[in-house]
Amino acid sequence: MIDKLKGVEGIRQLNISLHSFNPINGVSVNDYLNNIFSVIDNFSNTFVSLRFWVGVNDDILNGILRHYNIDSLPLDFDKFKVSGNVFLSKSHEFIWPDLNNNYYSRIGKCYGLIHHIGILSDGSVVPCCLDSKGIINLGNIFSDSFDEILSSDRVNNMINGFRCGKKCEELCCHCGFLDK
Repeated sequence: MIDKLKGVEGIRQLNISLHSFNPINGVSVNDYLNNIFSVIDNFSNTFVSLRFWVGVNDDILNGILRHYNIDSLPLDFDKFKVSGNVFLSKSHEFIWPDLNNNYYSRIGKCYGLIHHIGILSDGSVVPCCLDSKGIINLGNIFSDSFDEILSSDRVNNMINGFRCGKKCEELCCHCGFLDK
């Protein structure tokens, strides 16, 4: 999916969640990283954050360090610049939103759809990268225009709700990410 971003202009920041790598799908770490590098190495005006959420995959980390000719990292890095516009980052552990988790609140703000969106590997557009299962599927970048997706009633309801401190979608009610 990331190769669909080649030639796209105007992206201010691209966050790539590195925990999504799964060796079971038959893709090697090198192929996974080379696909990412083939796109991000062409972005000179886009900030790229290569993110580890929970723990660090040593094979992926070592592949990134080799690609950018970096000998070592500070032991307890949170954010580290690997090139002019590419950063390696780690974020705190939290309970991922899930309709089955015990966390629940209809009150809360979010930056999803206001400052960022998520696009899953199948092209599903979601309000944020925490919807890794595509539960709040707003459309598909491969078949729907981005403008149509962003101007839908569902998107506008979510944005207005977040701005008023209300979570409109059930999955969002099970998300406490901003509570940390």
